Amino acid sequence: MTAVLDFPSNAETINWTDAPVPLGESLPSVPQFDMRILPKKLGRYAVDVAERMGCPIDFPAVAAIVALGSAIGARVCLKPYSKGTWYVPANVWAVIISPPSAIKSPPVLEMLRPLKEMDKHAADEYAKHIRNYEILKKAYDAEVTKLAKTDKAAAVAVVPPEEPKMTRYLVNDSTYEMLVAIAAANPDGFMVWRDELIGWFNSLNKENQKEARGLYLSGWNGNDGYATDRIGRGHVRADRICLSLIGTIQPSVLRQIVQDAVSGGVGDDGLVARFQLAIYPDPITKWHKVDRHPDLEAMNYYEDLVKRLTALDPKSVGAEVNMDGTAYLSFDDEAQAIFDHWRDKLEARFRTTDSDEHPAMLAHLGKYRSLVPKLALIFHLTANGIGDVDKKAVVRAIAMTQYLEAHARRMYHTATNRAQQSAIALSNKIKAGKLRDGFTRSEVLVKEWSGLRSADEVNIAVNVLSDMRWIKPCEDRSTGGRPSTNYYINPKVSRAA
Repeated sequence: MTAVLDFPSNAETINWTDAPVPLGESLPSVPQFDMRILPKKLGRYAVDVAERMGCPIDFPAVAAIVALGSAIGARVCLKPYSKGTWYVPANVWAVIISPPSAIKSPPVLEMLRPLKEMDKHAADEYAKHIRNYEILKKAYDAEVTKLAKTDKAAAVAVVPPEEPKMTRYLVNDSTYEMLVAIAAANPDGFMVWRDELIGWFNSLNKENQKEARGLYLSGWNGNDGYATDRIGRGHVRADRICLSLIGTIQPSVLRQIVQDAVSGGVGDDGLVARFQLAIYPDPITKWHKVDRHPDLEAMNYYEDLVKRLTALDPKSVGAEVNMDGTAYLSFDDEAQAIFDHWRDKLEARFRTTDSDEHPAMLAHLGKYRSLVPKLALIFHLTANGIGDVDKKAVVRAIAMTQYLEAHARRMYHTATNRAQQSAIALSNKIKAGKLRDGFTRSEVLVKEWSGLRSADEVNIAVNVLSDMRWIKPCEDRSTGGRPSTNYYINPKVSRAA
């Protein structure tokens, strides 16, 4: 605890001999996406999009993986152990973390465009089918009404027309009840795209949205069913909900969400950890104008690939089918050995008694148990693989998790290093002239600034800045009552970087 000096109310006698120690956001380093992870033609298109839009290659590369995983969905699963009952579908969740105006959404939308176009076409087709259904339904109702007057048995025997189901590929915003209905009609899965995830997180944090939060938690698994029973809506059941999800978010707003997840707050239920593809790349520091046409050959290849996977026939890739109808592939012997070795090393990390890993990071890594099979399945099928998933696919998947682990560490760093974050927040307010010389902790607390909203955060911040010679605490006894602690600002602060 920093010693409190006993000075009069004005602190002109403080001897500021030392300059303040500079504070900075020392984020852990992260690697750039390694294009060797993707099949060559797919990587070529991701590079083309990144260069034309002036964004990190990570954005379109990861968005492509999520889109392809959604296209596969639960049409074919991977069975990591031949004698087990563990089936892993291809759906994955991703969050792209980057400052404002970092060109996040355009590259994601470009990679989601084939799904969006297919979704629009499916909506147009559904409109045609529903009109035809309504005509047939009116005829059916009239016939049943007519027969019921003379022969009730014949009326019951009339076969009603089948109501068409709406195929969905991409959903932006929907109530959880509607998501259940969509999943019921699309058991192989669909994509949820949220441009700014902060709104999604905030809505799920509300007390009246517990059911919606539970639905998303289940939908991430990809194999679980879900049912709703509501007065006025009746019973709606989806035998399987397979949700893929991708969105963007700014580091400053993500910080509080992650803090809730790591400190026992409302988010401490594994929702954040389900974003297995969380990426937080370094920004592009220099702008280069690129005005050229898209690589049409690569673009057409990608679009055709997405469409092919959404219409995938499991038998065409050599999938087996279990008793409940789940189609699946397995690892070949070489890939199985590689996966088993990787899994052994991962499990050992969770069981090390002297580990200095933060529990939140361990929880996130725990979700990688399913991530490697998911990615291996995606890479296998996007490379036109047939039969058992091979060595190349699982090696790519493991390389991807190594890349993702570094990015996850950067994401959790903003919340687990709370002392530094609070100190930086207070130092920024001091440099901006938001606090006068001789301020108190109460003055900071009532401002409700981000990172300084609780008494604990303010106390940590003033202690750290006192140790770093930004401020000095002084007890003010001039009032004659209980002394208060005032904080005086080092006049050399303006020179701190």
